[in-house]
Amino acid sequence: MNKIFLPRNNFDLIRIGGNNDGGYLVEKNSIENSNFLIGLGINDDWNFEVSFGKTFIGIDNVLSQKFLFRRLIKRILLFLINPFSITRFRSLIEYFNKFFFYRKNKSCFKKTKVSNYDSNETLSLNSILSDYNSNLFLKIDIEGSEYRILEQILQNEKIIEGLVIEFHDVDIHLKKITSFLKNTSLTLVHFHPNNFGGVDKEGNPLVIELTFSKNPKILHSGPPKLPLKNDNPNNPFEKDIKVHFMNN
Repeated sequence: MNKIFLPRNNFDLIRIGGNNDGGYLVEKNSIENSNFLIGLGINDDWNFEVSFGKTFIGIDNVLSQKFLFRRLIKRILLFLINPFSITRFRSLIEYFNKFFFYRKNKSCFKKTKVSNYDSNETLSLNSILSDYNSNLFLKIDIEGSEYRILEQILQNEKIIEGLVIEFHDVDIHLKKITSFLKNTSLTLVHFHPNNFGGVDKEGNPLVIELTFSKNPKILHSGPPKLPLKNDNPNNPFEKDIKVHFMNN
């Protein structure tokens, strides 16, 4: 991959969220300087948002009490089929907790699709951010719609302390990602390939996770040797994708 995707220095990063998919390495200053977190595309996983330790709102177009209840029922049935399975028991308890957390904290969630325009079923990023004027952390995993809001991210950079964004179909949208990297004032602090996405014919990842910070703390000058010790494969049953950076 082009070296533009490789951070220029080693930064002070910690892992937030799960050990695998849904967990990200985030720069410490961007956490400490943030007062609020917005998670776009959370589906039914808000481990990152809760672990972040700040007030948050999670947004997804499928998220609802009915949606979660259906998934809870499925786990109950799977457990009843094999009540001696420790894995299914743990999954059931986890989802019970998730369901009741949602019911108790409904004000932290919003059901809508995120895009670059407003409609009855869609909100633009500009509209979502209109109530905030500073110290915001943004996490984005909206399954390809991230390309629709890149310009609006750039327009709102002054209020963003940190950003995690997952890019899909990288081979198709490489020019858009590269343009974003060249135009953002945020500092790229981490790169990680998502091994659920596979690779293209040249072995480059098709899905990548990028982390940015407004005022990151540099631990060591010079690019890091990736993956870092806190990097884990999104799919724990497959090895992480090895990425080679080069000048194009």
